[in-house]
Amino acid sequence: MENLHHFLSNQDDGSAVYWGHKVKREALGTDVIYPDEFAGIVLSKQGLRRLGTKGDYNRFCNGVNASEGVMFAMCMASLGIQFGDARDDEARSRFLLHSPGVYLDDSLPPTPWFKDLELESLRPSSSISHSLISFGRAPVSRYPGYTYTIYNQIILTNKT
Repeated sequence: MENLHHFLSNQDDGSAVYWGHKVKREALGTDVIYPDEFAGIVLSKQGLRRLGTKGDYNRFCNGVNASEGVMFAMCMASLGIQFGDARDDEARSRFLLHSPGVYLDDSLPPTPWFKDLELESLRPSSSISHSLISFGRAPVSRYPGYTYTIYNQIILTNKT
């Protein structure tokens, strides 16, 4: 939570933005850049306000036959909510697609159904931000260990 709080404290409160791990795939006849729903999605206050007041009446927010991430991206775009870049100053991911352990080996499994836009120029082992916010596709039984490791890694990193 500390990393999320720190990340959001540096954002403009008046901007309608959402953040997550950027991936791209072909959907509904076009290439769509969308947040991977397993890695987590965060909305700014203004973005949440806009979704809450206008989302019910928008056809893109209530009936697009697509995956959750693609549908979410289309809804946000139709409401004028921008997809922000959540990577850190070194272009490392704050929202991970997989559990942290998967990134330790530089041979991530291929994903033929989408392109990972945050791994284009980085080795997987060097793509994890020191200010990590979330990770996806991990067995729930491993969350406490990951949380402990990530939190302590950040404490040690910030002291040096």
